[in-house]
Amino acid sequence: MTACLANDAERGMLLRCAVGAAAIAGGYAALQAAGLDPLVAYAELPNGRAFSTLGSPVFLGVYLAAWLPAALHLALSEHKRFGGAALALIAAGLLASVSRGAWLSSALGAALYLKLTGRLRVPRRPALWAGAALACALAAAWGSHALSRRGALTLGRENERVAIWSVAGGLVAAHPWLGIGPDTFEQGLRAARTESFARLLTRGARLGHAHNDLLQVLATTGLAGFAAYLWLLGALAAAARRALAEEKDRARAAALVAGLAALCVNLQLNIASLPAYASAALAAGLLLRPRADRAASRRLKLGTALLFAAGSCAYAARLVAADRALKLASAASGAEAARLYERALALNPCELTYSLAYVNF
Repeated sequence: MTACLANDAERGMLLRCAVGAAAIAGGYAALQAAGLDPLVAYAELPNGRAFSTLGSPVFLGVYLAAWLPAALHLALSEHKRFGGAALALIAAGLLASVSRGAWLSSALGAALYLKLTGRLRVPRRPALWAGAALACALAAAWGSHALSRRGALTLGRENERVAIWSVAGGLVAAHPWLGIGPDTFEQGLRAARTESFARLLTRGARLGHAHNDLLQVLATTGLAGFAAYLWLLGALAAAARRALAEEKDRARAAALVAGLAALCVNLQLNIASLPAYASAALAAGLLLRPRADRAASRRLKLGTALLFAAGSCAYAARLVAADRALKLASAASGAEAARLYERALALNPCELTYSLAYVNF
């Protein structure tokens, strides 16, 4: 909301701050890869991949890929020195992450920015495109093998993704309308996995996400949530189209659109962390502009804010009551303890800790 209501000068400042933060994360990752981590002395990076402060090389790659087109824009247009330095640090962080999904999406994002701003002329030659695609695929395969210390393990991750996608498809078929529940993908996956799947994923793979945002939404929220998600993507696409139609700040809008497109591509292959989703919200806010013909009255704004605050407080009170019931149950015994456990579960059925405590009781 802050980005949406900002003036042009403030929008430029917010964009530079976002790119600067990504540059710091990329520079930190480059130091990690060089064995110069300023905070933690690693004898050897886990799996040979830098992760900066984001906890995972995949998280790092998704986050950096979203801001690389904006850094490219600053380097070519608005603040060349700052943008050039940020672009170099972000690229170094992407390289150190050894995330092929991030490499692919950042390259597509940069190409889209150059195309939208007229800096890249696309030749209409199918053979040339096929050759370029093959060269990129070979370069990605070679790079991941050469730069990562995981060796053959790096090149075998695709089988795991396919296995997760297959089980996720089964969850969608079994629970098509409302899914298995928000943020419960790992529990559904463990319940539906086969013996061969369990053997394939004995190498510490993350199971809390489908490695595909569309499958994740379908599996956890069903067709109802999927329709809402498609509406959100459609609204964002419409806002991007309006922003690109304006002559003023078209290049900046192109950078934001390219970054969001890179994030969207990456989310078809990888999982993202909160910084990446926060980046998407900020980029979307910088694209949007308040429309005068739909300006809400002060009373409507105040009423909406109060309604949201009341709903938030009511939901927080429900969670507090559930936690209180659980604590009282742990101190009680017999039928009273069972009643309190059941009350905690009724108030917050999505909390697995409550379910586990009740089963143990």
